[in-house]
Amino acid sequence: MRKGTVPGKRSGTTAERIAEALSDVSQAVERQFANTADRRGLSATQARMLTILSVHGSMRASDLADRLGLSVPTISDSVRVCVRKGLVTRDLDTNDTRARKLSLTPAGRYEANATARWRPFVLGAVGTLSSAEQDAFLEGLVKIVAALQGPDEPPTAGSSPA
Repeated sequence: MRKGTVPGKRSGTTAERIAEALSDVSQAVERQFANTADRRGLSATQARMLTILSVHGSMRASDLADRLGLSVPTISDSVRVCVRKGLVTRDLDTNDTRARKLSLTPAGRYEANATARWRPFVLGAVGTLSSAEQDAFLEGLVKIVAALQGPDEPPTAGSSPA
C-alpha cells in the first residue's frame, strides 16, 4: 500500500475503494514473497514453483506452467536452475514414459517451506480483524475470486498465492 494512503479514506465508490485496496494487498504480499525468495537466492518464479510442488505434489512442467499462469518455455529456465541447485528432479512419468514429472528434493521441500514465510505476514494482518469480520471478508473474497476466475475454474480462496 502506498504510504499515507488509507483504503477507507479514499474517494470513489465502495467497489472502487475495494478494488484499490485489493490491489494494495496484492502488491504488499507480492513484495513480501519476492523479498523472501530473494533472500533465499531464488527468483519469485522459482519460489512459486517450489511452493506449488510442495502443496500439489509432483507434476509435469505443462501443469506447473498452467498453475503459474505462464508458458512452458517461460518456466523452463527456472526449472533448469532448480534442477541444477538440487531443489527439483525430473523423473519419468509412470503414466507416460515419454513425459517427465517434476518433484521436490528434500532441499527443495526445505526451500519451499522457507519461502512460505509470507504466510505469517498475511496472517498477522488478517488477525487484526474480528472473527465476524474475518468470516464476512472470506465470504466476499470467495465470491470475488470466483468471479475473477470465471465459470470454468473452481474458487481457490484460501490456497497459496503461488
